[in-house]
Amino acid sequence: MMKATLPTTAALALLFAVGCGGADPELHSVTVSPASVAAGADLTLTIDIANFDLVNPDEHTAHGLRAADGEHEHGEADGDYPSEGHFHVYMDSVETNPLMLNCPDHCKHPGFAKEVRARIPDGTEAGMHTIIVRLNDNSHMTLTPHIMTTATFTVE
Repeated sequence: MMKATLPTTAALALLFAVGCGGADPELHSVTVSPASVAAGADLTLTIDIANFDLVNPDEHTAHGLRAADGEHEHGEADGDYPSEGHFHVYMDSVETNPLMLNCPDHCKHPGFAKEVRARIPDGTEAGMHTIIVRLNDNSHMTLTPHIMTTATFTVE
C-alpha cells in the first residue's frame, strides 16, 4: 500500500479547494438614500456584494454553478451556489412582488447594477419601512439558503 506524501496531500487539498468553486456569495449591505421620502418617490439603493457576479438575466448563457462535480444543483442543503445572477428588491416582505427598479441608464432589467433606483409605491403608509435585497440566479430562482440584506427608511 502506498502512503500519500506531503506534496501529494497538499496538491489534493488544493485541487479540492479550487474545484469547489471558492467562497459563497456575500451580500454585505444595501445603502438607502435619501433616508426619508414621500410615497411615490424614488430611493437610490447601493448594493455591496462579493463572490457573485451581477449579470443581466436576459443576456446570460449559463448558470455558472460552483459545484465541483457537476452533480449538485444550487439550492441543495450543501450550499452550492451559482457564481452569477441578479437581485430583487422588496419592501417590508419578500412575500410581495418586487419593487420596480430603474438603473441610472434605464436598463431593461436593473437587478444587475450595483446602484439602482426603487420607486416607493403610491399610497404607502407613512412611517418606518424596510428594503430587502435578495440574490437570485439567472432564472429568477431564489438562492437557498437565502442570501439577503436589509436597510430601513421612512415614508413621510
